[in-house]
Amino acid sequence: MDSRVVSGQIKAEVWPMLRERGFTRFTERNAWRYVDDVVHVVNFQSFNSYNAEAIGVTTYSFSVNLGLFFSQIPPTYGDPACPKKGPPKPHEYECHLRGSLARTFPQTELSRRDIWYIDSGQMHLDRAIADAKAQLGESDESWFRRYSDLNATLKLLLSPTLDDPSGAVWGFGNPGSPMRNYQTGYVARALKNRDLACQFLTRAATHFRANERLAADIEECAAKAYRQAAQFNR
Repeated sequence: MDSRVVSGQIKAEVWPMLRERGFTRFTERNAWRYVDDVVHVVNFQSFNSYNAEAIGVTTYSFSVNLGLFFSQIPPTYGDPACPKKGPPKPHEYECHLRGSLARTFPQTELSRRDIWYIDSGQMHLDRAIADAKAQLGESDESWFRRYSDLNATLKLLLSPTLDDPSGAVWGFGNPGSPMRNYQTGYVARALKNRDLACQFLTRAATHFRANERLAADIEECAAKAYRQAAQFNR
């Protein structure tokens, strides 16, 4: 069996469904959708021979990863993957919020539910693709739509716990960490909460000292917050 057989099944069975749901850009194992200022990412992760052996799977097996990239949050270092033409295509691991799907049926070959085991005889391939496809359809409302809401994202970032207590989303770090402060500040800025934005961007700046854009954004937020407070107190 060749891994291209799995990629072919993904292209034939899953990509048409995602295309109907608004995804417009595709590679062999990745899909992107653009909703306002948010990029939705679907990634079918494959495993090289080293990782496959370490995990106890085949190189034909796969995981399904989800990502949300907010254009309101500038990249701290460089830019997300930018094609020569068209909008950016960030990798799932570059996304601000990340999640994954879990297999809904048991497989004797593997206890982990975040991987679909595919053997060399393709015995599980059709069922695995159908299972992943069904869950991607469900995740459109339960994951992508839910966390694309900036207010919901800000509430998540302000929570006192590491990642989401339900385990549905991760990628934004510990409370008080530089990256979480950075993302919280820019989400608050996008929601025009200048006081909160200034507070968290200032915290982030103690780590990202050389970031001139961040310094300028803090100054802008502070100035606008001051003007708003002055108008309110007149």
